[in-house]
Amino acid sequence: MELKKCKECGATIPDKAKACPKCGCQVDTPKRFGKLWIALGVLALVFIIGGSATYFKTGKSGAGEDSIHKDTTALQTDLVVKLTPEFCKAVRKYNSLSDFKDGFAVVEKGEKWGVIDTEGKEVVPCVYDVVASFYEELAAVCKNDKWGFVNTKGKLAIPCTYDYAFDFSEGLATVMKNGKYGFINKKGEVAIPLKFEECGFFSEGLAYARDKKGDYFINTNGEIKIRLPKDLSLFDGSSYDSSYPTFHNGTCSIVVGDDYNYVINTKGEKVTPPKPQPSAPEPASEYEVFRNDKGLVGVKNIKTNKIVVPAKYSSIGKSARDNNVIELHNGVVVATLDYKEIKDKDEDSTDDEDNIYTRTYDYSIYGYIDMEGNETFTSEDYKLAAEKNSKYEQDKKQWQE
Repeated sequence: MELKKCKECGATIPDKAKACPKCGCQVDTPKRFGKLWIALGVLALVFIIGGSATYFKTGKSGAGEDSIHKDTTALQTDLVVKLTPEFCKAVRKYNSLSDFKDGFAVVEKGEKWGVIDTEGKEVVPCVYDVVASFYEELAAVCKNDKWGFVNTKGKLAIPCTYDYAFDFSEGLATVMKNGKYGFINKKGEVAIPLKFEECGFFSEGLAYARDKKGDYFINTNGEIKIRLPKDLSLFDGSSYDSSYPTFHNGTCSIVVGDDYNYVINTKGEKVTPPKPQPSAPEPASEYEVFRNDKGLVGVKNIKTNKIVVPAKYSSIGKSARDNNVIELHNGVVVATLDYKEIKDKDEDSTDDEDNIYTRTYDYSIYGYIDMEGNETFTSEDYKLAAEKNSKYEQDKKQWQE
């Protein structure tokens, strides 16, 4: 079973799901030097990169459309990442980096995954095939196609014995074995027997579950509390918006037949959809992303219009779906230096498939930057990216000739 990782909230889902069951966002797993899907044409390439890139590449639209927001809550001193020489040296050994979350970041080394803290210390060793973000101080991990959980000390708290595992929520986590889903507690004990065909996350004491007889909301004892309509759909309007229903402030929105405004309370009663509450105004952003004439991005201070981060990166930060907002995490944000290569013809490809698009591979060098102009990238990183892109342009010209 393959993993898809949510680029918005960090949750993990099985490969059959088309979106994050926790937040509804499409998901993917970050790679630093990883090969992207090969495009069959220009249009296909655009869609594939757009769907599989973990970090959003900002468009050629100039300053003012992309914003960087500082953390909205005051961070503990020990959770602020300082790009010291020691930290920079520590993270250079990793070929993939992700944004920090609550003081931890998932990293990749030699196609194996682990976790570092804000000092760059490897708290979870890079020995796992997959590592998810920490939720309730436990992170789902996969090794040899089996799933378990590690704690923030890096100890395997729950052995890798399951075919799949979701993140913890309200003290319980969905696990799957032999095609059946149930829940375990933080001690690794089975809290709700693995008897369901599908399970979601707990929210306000209830979790979605399905078996051959129907769809339900169950409580933490595994008792059926709400029987959902037979024509329930887990799709919110398109095949890319599949998500498990969850409760928020006592209500849950579901899709029943053609009714996309079907709302129930915690008793399962259909209720009037709550009126949208006016959201608090976004705090004025201190920074904005700009792009130079070479397509590289940097950051400007909005008030002073001064450049705080030069435009020398291929991308800065990760973007939420359908917007261009980029946020700092624990005081830093992931940036990339991208380059392309034209590879030799694949032995399995036909002559019709042998073209510049099928031979072009995209790569990214990952690093961290802050708003003080500090970075973990080295001069060798910039040199490598420049040399690779220069060679790509030469190879591309020869190909076209």
